[in-house]
Amino acid sequence: MLNSIKRAALAAILCMSGSVGAASTGTVYDCAIKSPGAQGWIAPRIMIGVEETEKSAMVIDGIIQNVVKAPIIASVSRRDDTSIRVKWRVENIPVGNVRTKETVQYSAVLFKETGRIVITAVLSYFDNEPRGSGTCSRQKQQINF
Repeated sequence: MLNSIKRAALAAILCMSGSVGAASTGTVYDCAIKSPGAQGWIAPRIMIGVEETEKSAMVIDGIIQNVVKAPIIASVSRRDDTSIRVKWRVENIPVGNVRTKETVQYSAVLFKETGRIVITAVLSYFDNEPRGSGTCSRQKQQINF
């Protein structure tokens, strides 16, 4: 099942329609995340396609796939020579135990040389701030931004 999700997510990132601009070479990070205590707010696998100039990215994971049905455009900022920060927002995430929907702001720090990732989720209506970390494999790809 994870392989089919991985293929679908990669295809979604690579085949995204040109709504942002033209195709460019970028790096796709396929990240395995461990987030004990995150209570489902951080997906165990996140794929991030970063445009070559590192100014924009696309993100998809199981949460985004279920709620939005397509990759989300994310902002990218350079922290230093070896790491970038990727930020995105997901709205209308169902919260089953209180029958409401939540908006979550995600922020990930990606260490490009080591493939390490640290992610934080800030929830709009709840006080907890789930965190996770993991490792990413990377590959150069043609990405349609």
